Formats: sequence, structure tokens, C-alpha cells
Amino acid sequence: MKKDSASKSKADIARPNQEALDQLVVRAKQTHTDAMIMVQNGETLGEWDFGKEKRLIETMSMTKSIVSLAIGTLLTEKKIDSIDDPIWFYFPEWRQGNKEKITLRHILNHTSGLQDDPTTEVIYRSPDFLKLALAAELNSTPGERWFYSNKACNILPGIIERASGQKIDDYLRMTLFAALEIEDFAWTKDSAGNPHGFAGLSLTAKDLSKIGQLMLLNGKWKGEQVIDASFVQESTKPAHQNCGLLWWTDYWGKDHDSAEQTETASVMGFSARGYLGQYLIVLPKQKLVVVRQITAASYKTEVDNFHEFDKLVAALFPK
Repeated sequence: MKKDSASKSKADIARPNQEALDQLVVRAKQTHTDAMIMVQNGETLGEWDFGKEKRLIETMSMTKSIVSLAIGTLLTEKKIDSIDDPIWFYFPEWRQGNKEKITLRHILNHTSGLQDDPTTEVIYRSPDFLKLALAAELNSTPGERWFYSNKACNILPGIIERASGQKIDDYLRMTLFAALEIEDFAWTKDSAGNPHGFAGLSLTAKDLSKIGQLMLLNGKWKGEQVIDASFVQESTKPAHQNCGLLWWTDYWGKDHDSAEQTETASVMGFSARGYLGQYLIVLPKQKLVVVRQITAASYKTEVDNFHEFDKLVAALFPK
């Protein structure tokens, strides 16, 4: 890559600043990153494994974003009608009280109102994550309050199974993953055989970058509309805080974890994120996809979360 940050690709897209890229790679190595890949306009600009074996790596909460795409695939195949369908369409026992009002949209944008805890200890102690989530009481009126809910996301694989007739891992293997030529993946299941909805999917950095590229192209892959563009656009548009449909909106000069208002900020792009510092960042204007992964074995201290990853990616295109 040329060191001139103003150099252009054939599509007249500014290339990443080389000095900023070098700094990103150095910092990635310092934070014990296991895998990183950068793709621009479909071209791989760099792939780094830092001397480590290429392998499947747990995506942690990035799983949620991919579960959302399974819902988008069902919509595209017309196996579900709308994300405004109530959950009781799939679990009739919810056709009572305020739970009757909870929709797919509410789960996808973390406004279901279901009781939950910020930690995952209660979930992991349960033999049946789906049953646990369905039994949760309401803390607030559906659609009224944003609360990041791991528990509620475990309902989504159950809905996908009832709508498609397949477990989510089998369904995606035959649909979205087949289209993207993703063959090697693993999905953790609970004791009852339910694939986790809040985490548990393991992928390679390269295959994660394919998902980023699909999102960048509004659901298209090799000319085929795999997921309706309208669903992709809604997924990456903030509905509450900076959260869309289990995807995050990122802003220039803003800390992702900050509660600072973003009304006047300029949108940088969108992302999927996970525990320990898993990142899939997409910058649409620059046609850039960047993935960073780290394993639990490589993670040493809080520094390895690589909190400055966003800022270093933003620095690739100095304003």
C-alpha cells in the first residue's frame, strides 16, 4: 500500500493512511490480538495473525448481530411477515398481559421490558436458556425503556426454529452462510440443545469480514440480494441510544461506550461488538470493513479489550 493517504482505488476511494495503519497494527499486537483483517471495496488490504494459528474464535456478543441477520433472512424468504409480529405468534403462552405486546422489534432493539441482569451468571446456570427467557417477568412496558438484555436475545433462536423448522445453526448453514461460503463455524448450545442467542458463535476473522461486506453492500453478495436492503438499513439505524437491530451505530469523535448524546455527531459507520474486545466495524463511505478478534486464552488484562480500536480505525481517514 502507498504511504500517501490521499491515494485512490479504482473506485476513487481514499486509502487508509499508512502511518495510522501501522499504529493500528502495532497496538493490535500489543493487546494480544489473535486475528485482524481489513477489507476495502472487496479487496483485502491486510490480514494479521501475529504468529498465531488461524482458528475459529468465539465472537461473544457479536453473535447477537448475526442472529439478527437470521431474522432478516427469514423476512427475505417470507417465512416471517414483519419484525412487528408479536412474540406470541411463535409462543402462544405469551398471549396474555403485557407480554402480549412484546414484538420481535422489541427484542432486536433491547426494549422488550423483560427482567434481566447485566451479568450472564443466571443464564449460564440454566439448563434451558430459551425456557429461562420465556419465563422472565416484565420490568417495564414493552417499547418504553432501553435495557441491554442477554436473556431476551435467547428467545430469538427459538423463534427462528419455529419459523424455519430448523435450529438457527442449521438454518444459517443452509441459507446465509451458504451464500457467503462460510463452511467452518461452531455454535455453543445449552443442555436442552438450544443454540445460544446472546453469544456462542465462533467464526474466523475472514468469515466475519464477509458478513461486514454483506452489510456494507446492503445485503448483497456477488450480485445476489441475500437479505433485503431495507432490513440491513434499519438494522444499522439507531432506534434507541446508538443501537439499531442488534447492530451499533458509531460516530466520529465519540466513545462507543459513552452515554453522550449523538444528535449533532456525524455517523462514522456501524459495528458488531463482543466481550473481551471483539470488533467488526464497517465504514460505508470509505467502503471499509475491519475485524479484530481475541481469544480468552490470549486475553491478559483490561488493556486487551483494545478500547481505542474505534479511534485508531477512525484515524485511518484523518479529517
